[in-house]
Amino acid sequence: MKTRLSVLCVVFGSLLGFTAFGHLNGPAFAENAPCQTKTTRARDLTPEQAASLETKLEQDPHDLASRTRLLRYYFGSYRFQDRSVREEMRAARTRHILWLVRNRPEAEALGSPEGTIDRHSDPEGYAEGKNAWLDRLEREPANLKVVEHAVRFFTITDSDLAIELLQQGQLLDEGNAKWPRELGHRYSLEIIGEDSPAKVTELAEKAVVQYERAYELSDGPRRTGLVKDLARMAITANQYEKAKEYAQTLLAHDSTDWNSRDHLHHGHLVLGRTALAEGDIEEAKRRLIAAGEATRTSEPNAVEPNMFLARELLQRGEKEVVLEYFSLCSDSWEGGRDKLEKWSVLVQAGLEPDFGGNLSF
Repeated sequence: MKTRLSVLCVVFGSLLGFTAFGHLNGPAFAENAPCQTKTTRARDLTPEQAASLETKLEQDPHDLASRTRLLRYYFGSYRFQDRSVREEMRAARTRHILWLVRNRPEAEALGSPEGTIDRHSDPEGYAEGKNAWLDRLEREPANLKVVEHAVRFFTITDSDLAIELLQQGQLLDEGNAKWPRELGHRYSLEIIGEDSPAKVTELAEKAVVQYERAYELSDGPRRTGLVKDLARMAITANQYEKAKEYAQTLLAHDSTDWNSRDHLHHGHLVLGRTALAEGDIEEAKRRLIAAGEATRTSEPNAVEPNMFLARELLQRGEKEVVLEYFSLCSDSWEGGRDKLEKWSVLVQAGLEPDFGGNLSF
């Protein structure tokens, strides 16, 4: 195996231009993502060094720094076109993850994407990893770092278990805003793809409760960042007075903040949606235009416009205001001008565009 793996390390290095992979952690744990220091960045490792580290680990399995470097080195093996190489790389990465879960569950590498196992591409490895985490959690149910890393492992593959673990962490660490912040985020993600209006409302209500708890426990930029989440979940939960309150907070946000345009954009959209829900179409139209004007900035693509209110007005026959909104958004949304042009053509023809990800509210 050692000889085969040494060859694979060389092949891997020659075929893949090493890049630093961004972390995909949710908002609650982003501050805990392990920084890619000089000792851990995958791009600091040559294929020959990777093979050497594998040999080194055979002699000293508890060399955490070497194992972490290898784990990140193997991350990204999906890029290989050669299936056998891809499978070998995935197996090596899974092996290191399993060792860490069983022996060093608090290792920071397990709090990042490279510390997870994809259930679809590696079902056997995932099943083994799941059992290893459940065993570890049974032995250390009060270890917050273990709970946090287990959440990372299950957050994509087993949402119910991830939520259960977040609730466990919240009980153990009541004064920490990260647990309710991440719980609110998880509930908001559950809304995506949900067809039942009643279920959407239920999930949004749960998200509001958690975001409000996180808001009370936060201060400074963290608190400011929660207002947008509170506004959009309150309107989704049909809690119109709360939605208005949080939307007004967004509109009153410091104009010198780099994210102020995005706050203005979403503040007007939330107020537009509440107006529409209350039957005031003219106010909803006015807010849509104000949201479009908020996207206009000297920084290209600073705000990616949301189309939820535009679609709702379009469904009520308000074609002209939607086209005006598109025009306003095109001034600064350079990356979306082609989309806006296509959508405009469809709207003019009396059709409703597929807004895709721009409907995520």
